[in-house]
Amino acid sequence: MALAYTLPVTGDAYIGSSSSTVNYGASANVTVDGTVPYSGLLQFKSFHLARRDCKLKRHQGDPVFVLNNVAAAGSFNVNEASGTWSEGTVTGHTAPATGMMVASGIPLTVSGVYIAIDATSAVKEWLLSPASNDGLILTAPKGTSVSFDSKENTSTSHPAFLDVELTAGGVGATGPTGPAGTSSPCLRGIGEFSCPGGSTGPTGRTGATGATGATGPTGATGVTGATGVTGKSLPYTKSWSPPVRGSNGRALPWPYTSLNGHMFSYLSKEGKLALRLPAGAREAFLRKYKAKLCEAYGRVQPEYVEVPDSLLASKRELKKF
Repeated sequence: MALAYTLPVTGDAYIGSSSSTVNYGASANVTVDGTVPYSGLLQFKSFHLARRDCKLKRHQGDPVFVLNNVAAAGSFNVNEASGTWSEGTVTGHTAPATGMMVASGIPLTVSGVYIAIDATSAVKEWLLSPASNDGLILTAPKGTSVSFDSKENTSTSHPAFLDVELTAGGVGATGPTGPAGTSSPCLRGIGEFSCPGGSTGPTGRTGATGATGATGPTGATGVTGATGVTGKSLPYTKSWSPPVRGSNGRALPWPYTSLNGHMFSYLSKEGKLALRLPAGAREAFLRKYKAKLCEAYGRVQPEYVEVPDSLLASKRELKKF
């Protein structure tokens, strides 16, 4: 049994040296620079386990960042923050202390990618004591200069988030065999022994469903229907003509559509169409079309659904989205 939670970032900022009194909480990026220096701060939503989830013994927590720009390649480190702070007021002078090391020497070479780290030790501590969740501090050695997307970045809309996975512990060893039951009385028959039968026991629980059988052969292709009337062009269709540039002037590596700086669909390099849907519509879409969430750079994108080929073939059905 396993459960997964995606926790949004509730506060992100970057700070200067200990003498700095400038607040960068409203910045569109979280800058980490080992030379200036600048350090990043991330605060994730606190959470509690429901009573039914407390039996799940194994916990894993992976903060995920989107590397927006690499000014000078290098690496960065992640520590727990030790002390409360607020996005709108924190400065280098009022910053929390650096706590326990979570990960170090994480390479930073290419911009526009997702970076996930294993922060299980910190997440376990936050589960046991939610009040200890003061977030994370990102630092870099001298010579490294990068920036990550913040939740205020309306150009890309890729703020950090925390993936938490809870799984049951392993199966324990088989216990010792219990003692044998007492024998029932037997009646001597002619040439053999016969024993009276006991009463019928209760019906056992239904077993697990067996594996799905192999898919049958594909039927013959039907006759091609008449070509429909060409639809009107949408006002944003020019966004499908690569190369496309975001509002920050950088060319993006895939065709996409956006409105007021918010991306709501794109075409992946594998040729899959992704749609960004709100939570209720997304769950309904996944069930109705037997679809799945999109994956990019080895990570699941929780807000995007992958449009199956069967839906692409139906313009009338696809038009709803």
